Amino acid sequence: MLRDNAQCPVRRRHRIRAWALAGVFAVASVSCSDSPSDPTPPGPTPTTNAPPVIQSVTASAARVEAEQEVQLTAVVQDAETPVSQLTYVWSVSPSLGTLTGTGATARWKAPKPAATPDLYTFRLTVTERYMSGGTQRTNEATGSVQVHYNDSPVEITTITTIFLNEFSIDSVSAAQCVRNFSDSCPGKAEEQRNVQEVRDLFLSQSASVSVSSIGINGDHADIRAPCIFRSIRKSTGVLETSTGTCRLTAVYEAFRWWLCDSRFDPASGSAIVPYGLRGLRMAHP
Repeated sequence: MLRDNAQCPVRRRHRIRAWALAGVFAVASVSCSDSPSDPTPPGPTPTTNAPPVIQSVTASAARVEAEQEVQLTAVVQDAETPVSQLTYVWSVSPSLGTLTGTGATARWKAPKPAATPDLYTFRLTVTERYMSGGTQRTNEATGSVQVHYNDSPVEITTITTIFLNEFSIDSVSAAQCVRNFSDSCPGKAEEQRNVQEVRDLFLSQSASVSVSSIGINGDHADIRAPCIFRSIRKSTGVLETSTGTCRLTAVYEAFRWWLCDSRFDPASGSAIVPYGLRGLRMAHP
C-alpha cells in the first residue's frame, strides 16, 4: 500500500519512489527531515508563599533583678509551613546576660554587674525556607518585647551615696542635690528647703558616708548609712563635726528607685546634728 506523502511537511518531503511489482505497490522509503524541534518543557511554576506571622512576643515579667531569669514566649503562625519547621533566632540588646533557646520559647538570665536601671530589648526573627520555581527562597518575620532591669541594692546605694556626698558640696544647688528624690514624696520639697538653709548658714568642708544596710520590702526600702559631716558655721567661723547614722527611705517608681525621706540619728556624744537632713535641725545638745 502506498503511504501518502502528506505525512511529511510540505516543504520537507522527500520524493516517494515506488515500483509496481506484480501489481503491488511497495514503498521504497519515506522520511522527513528538518522537522521543527520539540518545545522546551516549562520549568517549575513559582509558588506564592506568605511569610510567617508573629502574633505576639511576651515576657514572664515586666522587670527583672540582677541574676534572675525571665521567660520569653512567642506565638507564631504560618499558612504553608508547620511552625515546628520554622527557624527561630533570639537576640538581646544590650548584649548582656545569658540568653538560651532556639524555638518559640527562650530564657534570659539577667547580668551582674551591669548598668542599672536599664531597659533590655529582646528580638525574635522567624525564618521560613521554601522552594519556588526551582529556587530556595526565604520569608522572615520579626517581633520584640522589652524588660526593665534593676540591680536594686547597687542602685539604692548609688543614689544614697550621691545625695549624702552632694549634701556637703556647696557648689551643688539644693534642687540638684535632691534630683534623685521622688516627686510623690513630701520629703523631697522639705529636703530641698533644708539643704538651701544649710548652704545659707554653713560652709561645708567634707563628708564621709557609707551604706551599711538596705532593707527592701516590695517597692519600698529602708537605708542605714553611717555618716560624718564637717562644716564651718558662717556666723562664728567655728568648724563643727556631726557624727551619726543617716536614715533614708526609697521607693520604686517608673521602673527605678528614688529616695523618699531622710533623717539623721546623732551618735552618742556628737557635738551637733546636721541641719538639712529632713526632720532634724542642727543644734548643740
